[in-house]
Amino acid sequence: MRKPLFVLFCVLLSFAFGNLQNDKKHLEVFFKHLCKNTSAGFVIFGSKPIFEMGYKSFEEDFPPGTYFHQMGTFIRNGMRALEKNPSFCKKIILKRLPSNKNGWHTLIIVNKRNLAKVFQENATIFKSILGKTTTFSSLLKTFKNGDQPLEEIVKGNKLLLGILFGYEVNNSKIVSRVETIDEYLTKKNQYSIFPNKEYKTAQFFKLNVPKKLSPSSNFISFEEERTFLKKQYKITIPEFRLKKPNIPWFGYIPNKTSKKLIFKYLLERQKIISLLTDDNFIDQVIQCL
Repeated sequence: MRKPLFVLFCVLLSFAFGNLQNDKKHLEVFFKHLCKNTSAGFVIFGSKPIFEMGYKSFEEDFPPGTYFHQMGTFIRNGMRALEKNPSFCKKIILKRLPSNKNGWHTLIIVNKRNLAKVFQENATIFKSILGKTTTFSSLLKTFKNGDQPLEEIVKGNKLLLGILFGYEVNNSKIVSRVETIDEYLTKKNQYSIFPNKEYKTAQFFKLNVPKKLSPSSNFISFEEERTFLKKQYKITIPEFRLKKPNIPWFGYIPNKTSKKLIFKYLLERQKIISLLTDDNFIDQVIQCL
């Protein structure tokens, strides 16, 4: 009697091991794609708190071999593998939010340690926007258990979005103001952030801007304020023309703080590049999850 049970145990063990290896293959393709083509690697292996991206879940909407077809397939298989192995994710929250009516999903990755750091450094800002009772634990719980997009969690506040994406508070302040002005004028149909396109096209995008907005003090108009602010910062990607993976795309004020931040991202980029060619890549990823 013992021998058949032992044989059955071996068969089940072999089956489970085979499934695990297959899951790890899907995860390797999934994470390599993310780390090479997006800034997700800076969340998993670096100091970036949060990564968020939209993707189409229906691969048939795109021809085989196209970027979006591959991305949809990689993410679908990778997320299925993670859902089968929930114990992998201990340091990271990685979830797929429900699709919208157009079939677009949102993928969000949160590094708990990095989130704790930016919350501690900017607790006053978090509490002023999300409420005085907001704590790191309550925010983490929202990310873990909720199904809201990041923009809804931060109540559409672009300053907080910039901080959570790892762009530093002063960079986020100046760029978020420009973005708010752009979107406000677009919504008022006075200006388009989508060149050569009708405003109706822009309505596809959800513009979370105040109903009323005025130029800041010392500025006569939005155009004057926007022109002044645009001269104060640069954009990382055009300045650092690097091969994939590139550092995160964001506006930065050319000062010591920004230089230190960019240097840190450049170091993290080198680490990601090295890991992408490592034979034990997926094991390294799982250790960081």
